[in-house]
Amino acid sequence: MNKIHLVFFVIFFTCTSLLWGQETQWASQVLEVSSSYSAGFLFKQDLQYADYEPRQVLGRPNVLPGNSGDSPSAWVPQKPDREDFIKVGFDVPMKIQQIAIAESRNPGAVYQIYCYDVSGNEHLAATLEPAPVNALGRMFNVFIDPTTYEVNAVKIVLRGATVPGHNAIDAIAISSSSIPTTADINIASNLNPDLSLEKLKADLGEDLVNLNPIIAPDGNTIFFSRDSPQNVGGARDDEDIWYLERNPSTGEWGEPINAGSPLNNKGSNFVSAVALNKDGSYVLLLGNQYVEKGKMRGGVSLSSRKADGSWSEPTPMEIRDFYNYSQVANYFLSNDQKYLLMSLRRDDGYGDLDLYVSFNRGDNSWSAPLNLGRNINTADLESAPFMADDTTLYFSSQGYSGFGGEDVFVSHRLDDTWLNWSAPENLGPVINSESNDTYFNISVDNRYAFLTRGEVDSTGMYQMEMPIFQRIEPLYVIRGQVYNVKNNMPVEASVIFDNVADTITSSSSQGRTKGDGTYELTLPPGTYDIYAERDGFATLNRQRIALADLDPDGDKLVFRDIYLVDNLSTMNPDESLRLTRKAIASEEILFELESFALGRKAYGYLDGVAGFMQENPDVSIRVAGHTDSSGTDSYNQQLSEKRANAVADYLIHKGVPSSRIRKVGYGEKRPLVKNTSAANRQLNRRVEFVVIE
Repeated sequence: MNKIHLVFFVIFFTCTSLLWGQETQWASQVLEVSSSYSAGFLFKQDLQYADYEPRQVLGRPNVLPGNSGDSPSAWVPQKPDREDFIKVGFDVPMKIQQIAIAESRNPGAVYQIYCYDVSGNEHLAATLEPAPVNALGRMFNVFIDPTTYEVNAVKIVLRGATVPGHNAIDAIAISSSSIPTTADINIASNLNPDLSLEKLKADLGEDLVNLNPIIAPDGNTIFFSRDSPQNVGGARDDEDIWYLERNPSTGEWGEPINAGSPLNNKGSNFVSAVALNKDGSYVLLLGNQYVEKGKMRGGVSLSSRKADGSWSEPTPMEIRDFYNYSQVANYFLSNDQKYLLMSLRRDDGYGDLDLYVSFNRGDNSWSAPLNLGRNINTADLESAPFMADDTTLYFSSQGYSGFGGEDVFVSHRLDDTWLNWSAPENLGPVINSESNDTYFNISVDNRYAFLTRGEVDSTGMYQMEMPIFQRIEPLYVIRGQVYNVKNNMPVEASVIFDNVADTITSSSSQGRTKGDGTYELTLPPGTYDIYAERDGFATLNRQRIALADLDPDGDKLVFRDIYLVDNLSTMNPDESLRLTRKAIASEEILFELESFALGRKAYGYLDGVAGFMQENPDVSIRVAGHTDSSGTDSYNQQLSEKRANAVADYLIHKGVPSSRIRKVGYGEKRPLVKNTSAANRQLNRRVEFVVIE
């Protein structure tokens, strides 16, 4: 039997390790499972939740290190006192010497581990002695003699009766490394090192629950929720809207004041957001709908501040198909009042509370809630959404690895579908703690951030000075259209932006074109390879764009068209010949007046052309230079030839044989558009490509 060495960590967190990307794989598919506990039967509705399901073991840990214990984001067998197993697969077969098992609840039940080679043969890797462990959870590292075969699947056998209650598995990994695999927190990399969080300096009293501080646009009023015997409904009223006013001369906050009627009644009253009206006044987004005779129902309402400082009667917002199976809900209204974010429990949810968006249709009518998708929502709860701008989402979650309880995360919206988001990043140990950290929001002037920290019986409001990040990175909107080079018709395809600097995780962003071939993606600064994918086609003008090199204060809207060509290996000679009729122009290869020097943007585009030709050695191209109508015919002819030569020379420098490049200059004879404006003349100062073989 192989020698076995055991190492386990109860709590361990670091930034993402280089080791993971090179030597460690996390399970990517569930192959077999003996049973699964599910909380779905607890609800009458047909909820599509993934609580405790086998798929929760896939990928990296999202319970450890901070949330060990009962979590729906881990696989739990159906019954706690019998033998169970789960078999998982991995994307790339590899020789290993370590199996890492993230036990997130009642650890110690692992009995046997089997490995499977690429032929499906079973190998007993370890037999252990199950016993309770004095910890809520652990990363259990089992070291074995290095395998002589490549492992592509692992089976974990549990003896549930050896531990009290259910055992839970958060994740399973295999590794060729002798260094113990750990459960890491994905902490945002550019956090301000000088961040400092302090309790709100106000006399809020003791033993009172104060939640969700939201500062008004004037910077001198903070609204918050309070459980106080002085609430409108008395001691049995667990939530009223209160506010603090700051003395502008001293900067000190005054005594808490109950907002009174009409904002407060005997029901649950709270402010979810503050937004500006067109006249400069502001409006409060209130939790729940205020209906007749002081009654409340699920949803939200709006109340505007009047000229005399009083508040209008709350008006219910009409949201199509609104319902919420939970007694808890959170909301956020954008400053322009065009979209509404919600934390709800609904039929199309992935677990506990999920984040949704609804859009303003006018006349107080809002679209049905749209789930933000798996990139944001988990089997656990997501709550307290806040958008600092139209793309940067802050929210609290227990569904990702964190420091304990609910942590605050940030993610960026990548397109207009509201379904594609960057991987959520933890805001680190200053903002997050072992307690629940929720209701994160930023003042309108971007000077302060606020949040709520603590358990239900000891909750406090905190503030911090901005900025959170060392430098707020601009986001760029990339738009374009995908064409079939043979007929210049738009086609549907997947558009891929590979982050070439991220060699560890090979991260990429992906979008889908609309029916007219157009696409739009929102990306942070970086260098990206751009191409499209469609069955039977290859990208002709694969290109590289360095968003980080663009002017950070300049235009954040970038246009890139992509051309697809039929895979030449599947074409007959006639089909290949028809490609000669199509010329491809790019806004990346435009020239200054009377110049044949390549601009900075041209190099990334030409790198893509060179890459395409290297991947397709049977392809030859014609490089055609053009000019506008400025200058004489003979001068323009010579200039167009120099432009074609400049492009051809660069491609040759990149390794494309000169025999596969034909150069021609057309002078001003073939304008792309009429030379009627400076912008049009710029488009005509170009180089085009034609596939000729």
